[in-house]
Amino acid sequence: MRARYCAYATGNVAFLIDTTHPDGPHARSDRGSWRAELVAYCRATEFQGLTVHCHEIDEESGRAKVMFTARMLQAGVDVGFTEHSLFLRDGRRWKYHSGEVAEPP
Repeated sequence: MRARYCAYATGNVAFLIDTTHPDGPHARSDRGSWRAELVAYCRATEFQGLTVHCHEIDEESGRAKVMFTARMLQAGVDVGFTEHSLFLRDGRRWKYHSGEVAEPP
């Protein structure tokens, strides 16, 4: 999760695409337009910090859950959120599958 947040903050969209699970709702078949969307999002957002609250890893099933809070601004407006994320192991690498917005702890 920390690596993906850093990738958003630095605009490393190739890493974001590569670490998104292909079966997740955020994956796009048109990588060019997906890349453009991510570039625009990263440029429009001021990333102010990340707090990982907890995580659970089930190596046997290849599933991991992470609860985090991302602090961010867009045009001076707070757009931060807390999320319960699901990561799935894809071969040797963990990839972001999906998430649900949650109440901060």
